[in-house]
Amino acid sequence: NVYTASVDETVKKIDPQGNTVWTNNDHNNDVDGVAVDKEGNVYTASFSFDTSSGIVRKLDSQGNTVWTNTDHTSTVRDVAVGKNGNVYTASSDNTVKKIDPQGQTIWTNTDHTSTVRDVAVDKNGNVYTASADETVKKIDPQGQTIWTNNDHTRAVNDVAVGKNGNVYTGSFDDTVKKIDPQGQTIWTNN
Repeated sequence: NVYTASVDETVKKIDPQGNTVWTNNDHNNDVDGVAVDKEGNVYTASFSFDTSSGIVRKLDSQGNTVWTNTDHTSTVRDVAVGKNGNVYTASSDNTVKKIDPQGQTIWTNTDHTSTVRDVAVDKNGNVYTASADETVKKIDPQGQTIWTNNDHTRAVNDVAVGKNGNVYTGSFDDTVKKIDPQGQTIWTNN
């Protein structure tokens, strides 16, 4: 199945044949990020004009809203879900949050100085962030920054982590980098 987040304020589930299974219309602004857990629950990232806050929603496998978290003060740019159901968010309020499976914020990391554009989580609950402040950070499961990589020269837009802990980033400096588990750049592709 494919899950989409759209500027038309909807989230859709599309089956392997390309048919729309369901559409969720509960957002009132662009939906910027989507993630899916192993049970088929869907997590979305957005902003609400009604509450003037960033929005994280959990939808069940049928597309119904289960809970809404409004603890961000600006647009939520991306969302990731860990193997135990915790949710991780990246926001224009320069923060990263860990949210429990019931929708309650566990911690907030405030170590970025500009918009956090992307977030990823590994199998051990470590969090990786990409930010407009030109940095990549690794954050431990308790919300403390372990390391910061400053090797990009413009905003970092995307981050992914491999099964052996290597981190991959894409930036507006027109490069892709591979970073080792200790935060050192292994190579740069431009």
